[in-house]
Amino acid sequence: MKANEIKKGRVYAVKVSGRVVPLQVIMWYGGRGYGANLYTGRTIVLNSARRLRAALTPNMVYMLIETVPIVEKYLAENILN
Repeated sequence: MKANEIKKGRVYAVKVSGRVVPLQVIMWYGGRGYGANLYTGRTIVLNSARRLRAALTPNMVYMLIETVPIVEKYLAENILN
């Protein structure tokens, strides 16, 4: 994404530690900012807008938060053993 497309308070998809999670932008100024990971609640520093994937709708946020633990549990039980 481009820096001028980012809006404070909106939720975006961002890749953190190899997985895509919803992130709400808390503060955005001059191409840099901070966001809250809605999956873990941790604060993330955004050094550029390139880290953000796409704006998410409320339904997309719900799906991301609900399905990640289910997929991880399935992988742990069936694939990783």
